[in-house]
Amino acid sequence: MKKVAIFVEGQTEQIFAEGLLKNIFGHAKIDIEKLQFSGSVEHRRIRTIRSTETNIQGQYFFRIYDCHG
Repeated sequence: MKKVAIFVEGQTEQIFAEGLLKNIFGHAKIDIEKLQFSGSVEHRRIRTIRSTETNIQGQYFFRIYDCHG
């Protein structure tokens, strides 16, 4: 399984990246986890927006971070 992290600047870009990945790789071949950074540098928080159970047969695992902070 290959793992890839993608960093975007807002929720709209996060939704776009998810749709793009699903169209390119297909729904069955990938797993996607969406996370969101918030707070200042000293008080950074990471919130999980959506996480899927890792599919053992999935070829790719993507983490899409929303760094809107």
